[in-house]
Amino acid sequence: MRSADATAGDAARKAKAVHPAVAIRSTYHRRHGWSMMGGPGPDGARATPPAIAGTGRIDRRARLGALALLTAILVFAVTVAVALGTAGTTYDWRVNMLSDLGHSQCRSAAGRWICSPGFALFNAGLVVTGLLLSGGGLALGRVWGRVLAASLVVMGLGLVLAGVFPAGDHDGVHLGGVVLALVLPGMGLLLSAIRPEASWLVSHRLPRGVLGAVALVFCAESRLPIGLLPRGAGEVIIVGCLLLAIVLEAARLLAARPAQPGWAG
Repeated sequence: MRSADATAGDAARKAKAVHPAVAIRSTYHRRHGWSMMGGPGPDGARATPPAIAGTGRIDRRARLGALALLTAILVFAVTVAVALGTAGTTYDWRVNMLSDLGHSQCRSAAGRWICSPGFALFNAGLVVTGLLLSGGGLALGRVWGRVLAASLVVMGLGLVLAGVFPAGDHDGVHLGGVVLALVLPGMGLLLSAIRPEASWLVSHRLPRGVLGAVALVFCAESRLPIGLLPRGAGEVIIVGCLLLAIVLEAARLLAARPAQPGWAG
């Protein structure tokens, strides 16, 4: 028969044994300054992990950020629909730009007729959409990393500028806002697919990268002396790619399991 000391030693070794998944997760947390118990990591970094590696768990802050992004898309869609449906609005998606819906006066410009009686509502909708996108990007910084999250913040700021300084009244500032709102998020999507900064971005890289790349290609195409597509149609493709990518990523976050109570953000 084994001695009592040997039996006690076996029990102690079993108590110290760590499941491989727990060991991997613990190592990941220590590397990123997170504590398994929700306290400060070894270097005093914030202890709440937004997405636990390999578990698909998302904290409350990230879920709120995803909701803000989806709300922004909804506000934008309603804003455009209401502006297009306002009596007296003239808009041809092949030649008119979305910015034309924010013009305060009916006039002819660059060979197209612009008239949008609902311009005030459209511009206000751009501001609200931009604020929601920026807020969502700030909330998702720990999940998405700096590049993708910052590109959404910049996109939101660009829309705010475009709404506060509408086309026709402040063309220079408005154009700058449009560049921020269309080019920077396309770059952020593409870079996050090529070199993801966070574990959450490792999956679904292909659709994110393709949508970002297509948006950037048509942004460049719109600057050519003779475009391959009418400018209005090209802008619809750019905006559609960016919004689809945002919806897919936000929906993926909301579909993930909530973080455990000890990790709630």
